[in-house]
Amino acid sequence: MNEVSSSRGLLFDLDGVLYVGKEAIPGAIETVQSCASSSPAALSPTPVRFRWLRCSTRSTLWASIIQPEEIISAPQAALSYLE
Repeated sequence: MNEVSSSRGLLFDLDGVLYVGKEAIPGAIETVQSCASSSPAALSPTPVRFRWLRCSTRSTLWASIIQPEEIISAPQAALSYLE
């Protein structure tokens, strides 16, 4: 069992880590795909959840493949903390 398959969730930072500007960093897509396939729901009673972190509120390069409710921005985290 590897670290991904024994995890309940993974956090990925977007801006400057998985992409810069409009360009994905080399290996970023493959890394995310590898993590997603390391814990298939059929083999795990609790599938690994992904959350995507970003500092800004502007639209992310990966908006077409990431569900909005999976993205956590710094302003959202601050608001949640203050509530």
